[in-house]
Amino acid sequence: MMKNHITKSFEEIIRLREQLQQKDLLYWKNESVFTWQWWLLVGMATIPLIIWWKLVDKKRAYEIAFYGCMINIAALILDNVGTTLQWWVYPIKLEPL
Repeated sequence: MMKNHITKSFEEIIRLREQLQQKDLLYWKNESVFTWQWWLLVGMATIPLIIWWKLVDKKRAYEIAFYGCMINIAALILDNVGTTLQWWVYPIKLEPL
């Protein structure tokens, strides 16, 4: 039978992360969503996809999309590292997660 190895200091980290997540969601709801910067992000996320779909060679769409997904995964990993280490922050986010 495994013992619970969560220490008091780790419990405090969990509690602080929960508080941070709640404050981040509150900030997003009150000061970020539906601002002009937020709408700009919506446009920057959707318009290129619409243009891409209209211009892409439909016979090669799967290959091109797969390549794009691989680049996107690498970018997400690097962005996660950068934000976790607080090398950069995003005051306006498209979604609160």
